[in-house]
Amino acid sequence: MKRRVLIFTIAAFTVLILAYPYLFRRFVYFGKNEKIDPGQIPGELITISNSDRKVNAHLFLGKDLSKGLIILLHGQGGTMYGEARFFKYFYERGYSALLVEYAGFGLSKEYSPNEIRLYDDSEKIIKYVQSKYSFSKQKTSLWGRSLGSGVALELSLRDICSHLILVTPYTSLGEVARYKYSHFIPEFLILDKFDNLSKAEKVSLPTLIIGAKLDTLTPVFMANQLNRKINGSIYIELPHSDHFHVNENLSSLEWDRIISFLQKI
Repeated sequence: MKRRVLIFTIAAFTVLILAYPYLFRRFVYFGKNEKIDPGQIPGELITISNSDRKVNAHLFLGKDLSKGLIILLHGQGGTMYGEARFFKYFYERGYSALLVEYAGFGLSKEYSPNEIRLYDDSEKIIKYVQSKYSFSKQKTSLWGRSLGSGVALELSLRDICSHLILVTPYTSLGEVARYKYSHFIPEFLILDKFDNLSKAEKVSLPTLIIGAKLDTLTPVFMANQLNRKINGSIYIELPHSDHFHVNENLSSLEWDRIISFLQKI
């Protein structure tokens, strides 16, 4: 009897170890299936290949291509089309935008996500669009919201853009987990680190950080920590916004500050 219990325990533990990477990423990346028909949306759906998977993004060319390209990198529970609500403000001012989709989300739901894939897929399709439409890195800015702030910060270190905007960012995925669930979660259980804080001192681009005071998912103290670490960064705090209502709480004056930031070289 004891032998059977031991064998069962070992087998169950082995299965858990083997399944853990899948379970971890199912918990972190819960992107929706995309129900939107891209053919009914203005602009152009762009699909390229990267290794064994397709990478999708949607490009909106603005009224004035000389204004530049804004790369919109979305959050954990959405898809690339959810960022269109932010793009309209850039479009009204002549900017172009590229909405990037991640493996495991939206039109790319069939592919397995992980931290490296999010970085590499995003970088590849950004460079493809820059080359095809002649957007230089000096005319490319990254907008990363929530989960996307980790993607944007990493890509800012890869010499593909001139400006970085981090919206409701976090210090690391591990710190978010410990804040939300338990201070005793060991680091080795966090397979995808998205360690923004350790990278922050390496950022040399003009950086704007937007924090939401009522944010209970990526709390505002994390945005403040990044602001202190990134040399010369500008900080905007939305006093009446939580994590999910940044768009509604950005005033016209704050949008003017964002556009003014993008115009500074």
